[in-house]
Amino acid sequence: MIVAIALTIDEEINRLSHGVGRICVRLKECFADKSYGEDIESLFIGLILTGPGSEKLHPVRGLKYRRKFILRNSLTGTAEYLGNTVEFDINPDYATIRTMNAEKAETYIIDTLVDGLGILSNHQKTFPNFDCDRFAAVFAECLRKPTE
Repeated sequence: MIVAIALTIDEEINRLSHGVGRICVRLKECFADKSYGEDIESLFIGLILTGPGSEKLHPVRGLKYRRKFILRNSLTGTAEYLGNTVEFDINPDYATIRTMNAEKAETYIIDTLVDGLGILSNHQKTFPNFDCDRFAAVFAECLRKPTE
């Protein structure tokens, strides 16, 4: 299963991008060889870290489900089969996160990501052959385990 984070971030808090990178690596490692049901094979979470006034440029998108999705790259002409795909955005509180140091901000982002998975449970009828509860438990365990 593919689990990835897409980051949209303001220059002011660009220092947090390294922490998000670490989160992405952990998710990739945790879910590389796992499956929680055929209804979701790829999950992409947009992480919107932009200040007030940027809502028109970076709107928070709700859940989008695509069956048998193929990602096509118009520049290279390549295509990658991603299977049944879910994507949605979350928007941590900018005013809160901009005052945090990098370590606290990373913990805050992890908590926001884990809480944001509730959207999957809210749409469980859309993908009944996916174990949302088991996935969410492993997701939280993966991100909250101490790093070496």
